Amino acid sequence: MYKIFEQFRLLLASGCGCRLRYRYIHRIILYILPANKLTVVSFATTEIQPVMALTTKKTTRKEQIQEKATSLFREKGYNASSMRHLAENMGMEAASLYNHIKNKEELLREICFSVAGSFIKQLDELDKSTISEVEKVDQVIRFHIRMMIGQFERMYVSNRDWKHLKEPYLSAYLAERRNYEKRFSAIVEQGISHGYFKNRNTYVTVLAILSAVRGIEFWHKNKKKVTAQQLEDDLAGMLMAGLVSGGS
Repeated sequence: MYKIFEQFRLLLASGCGCRLRYRYIHRIILYILPANKLTVVSFATTEIQPVMALTTKKTTRKEQIQEKATSLFREKGYNASSMRHLAENMGMEAASLYNHIKNKEELLREICFSVAGSFIKQLDELDKSTISEVEKVDQVIRFHIRMMIGQFERMYVSNRDWKHLKEPYLSAYLAERRNYEKRFSAIVEQGISHGYFKNRNTYVTVLAILSAVRGIEFWHKNKKKVTAQQLEDDLAGMLMAGLVSGGS
């Protein structure tokens, strides 16, 4: 059985003076596995800081260009986008763009490899942890969901336009994707061998998870009466319930 207990609110204070920080526990996850199996309880937390402790990071001109390019690629598609279009969106001369970037492929490379790097970094952190495969997969799923919600344009472009990368970057990017899927599959396989997950084809399991998360694209288009937090919790809950032994 897989359960998520929401709305358990607790404020913990640590630190002192004007740098006082708070940890706000907004989710408790409880996994109840079959008899004689491991029970895992985890806490999802959010850092909250007083306004006086917050700092605003100034974006560079290149970062502004990258942000505009991401939006442009999503709206028009990579092939239909030009440096002239980007310059118009930036309110600057096209020639001035070349003071910051070489061409639009450089922008696409940055988008694709930064997204891939974010996912690889998360797996690196999970590899160092001692939590169970159940919690690892839950965290992977939630990270994918949060990326699709909070970094949607970058995710959209990297998912659709990576094919326009040129060699040797295309091969390098595909190698990173294959390596990520292999490492994710290994976590699922370990969970199956330990009896935590149902004995199903690993490739199909990973494919189903990643495909389901990509469906968040339709939420962005409609955004019905579903909050981002509800979307994350319900989608992660359903995927994990279908994966964990004893789940429905």
